[in-house]
Amino acid sequence: MGSIIINASLAFVMITTLVFTLGDVENILASPTGYPFIQVFYNATQSYAGTNVMTAIVIIMLTACAVSEVAAASRQIWSFARDAGLPGHRWLSKVRLLTVLIEGLLLIQPGLPWLEHSTPRRHRLARYQRAPLSYQHWL
Repeated sequence: MGSIIINASLAFVMITTLVFTLGDVENILASPTGYPFIQVFYNATQSYAGTNVMTAIVIIMLTACAVSEVAAASRQIWSFARDAGLPGHRWLSKVRLLTVLIEGLLLIQPGLPWLEHSTPRRHRLARYQRAPLSYQHWL
């Protein structure tokens, strides 16, 4: 319970600091990057290198969280299937290469629409609108 109180108080301090130092919200939301948090990083550092480093840290941390989430979920599914608690428990309780590949494909599927709607879509829109690609500094 103590760690929850400490984390909640630190989150409150961080959010309060962010709100009071954010700057013009309209400019941040209309960021050419398409990602407001990158614009906040750039406004804070006024440096492309600093922005890239801070963005890379966020991406690495989110990737590490996703990998640990998948590992925890697969371990829970395996242990529950081992105890015959899931339909298809005989197939799920054995670790095979085919099982791992099918699980990987099922885990990748939710991210595919986001991937299609991110950078390639912006490039197509910018090409048709003849707009400058000013967010390429971060790519």
